[in-house]
Amino acid sequence: MSSVVLAGSSSGTLTIAAPAAAGTNTLTLPAETGTLVTSGTTGSILQMVMVTPDPGLVTTTNTTFAETTSLLRLAITPKSASSTLVLTMSFKFGGGFSSQISQFKFYDHTNSADVNLGTAGSRLGCHGSARQVDTDDNDGDSIQFTTTVASGSTTARTYTMYNRKEGSDTAYYFAAASDSYVLGYAKPTFTIMEVAG
Repeated sequence: MSSVVLAGSSSGTLTIAAPAAAGTNTLTLPAETGTLVTSGTTGSILQMVMVTPDPGLVTTTNTTFAETTSLLRLAITPKSASSTLVLTMSFKFGGGFSSQISQFKFYDHTNSADVNLGTAGSRLGCHGSARQVDTDDNDGDSIQFTTTVASGSTTARTYTMYNRKEGSDTAYYFAAASDSYVLGYAKPTFTIMEVAG
C-alpha cells in the first residue's frame, strides 16, 4: 500500500493512504480553497435513499392505521449508530365527500413500531393530518420527521407510510376521485436522509 505524508505547518503529519486493492480510481480535488468535510463531521449527509413509485389512484376506507401502499416501503442501512434519519414524504391526497379528518404517520415496517410519535392530551399521535370536504379536493401534502438510529443499531430497516380516517368514507391518494384531465395525478416521493450525529 502506497501513501503520501504531508507535514503540518507547525507540527504533526497527515497521511493519505490508498487501499491495498485500489483499482484504477481517481480522486479529483476542486480548484478552490475550502475545508474537507468527512463522513464523521456532525451534520454532514452520509447517504440519501429515495423511492418514487407509480401506484396510480389508491383508495382507502380504514378507520385504524394501516399501510397506504407497500410501494412506498423504503429500506436504509445506517452507516453510523449515532446518526439521525430525516424522513420526508410528499404525496397528493383528497378526502371523501364529508368533513372527516385523516391522519398520516411514518411507520418502521421492520420493527413493527411507530416513529417518534408525540402526545398532547387525548389527541392522536401522527405526523400529519388533513380535512377536505369535496371528493375531488386534492392537495399536495408533505410530512417530515426525524428519528435516531433505533437502539444504536446499524442493521437495515424499512419505513413506510400509514394512514387512517375518522370515518369509513373513501380517501383518495395520488389522484382525485374523478378521472378528469384537469384534476391531475402525481406520483408520491419518499426520501430518507442519514445525517451524522
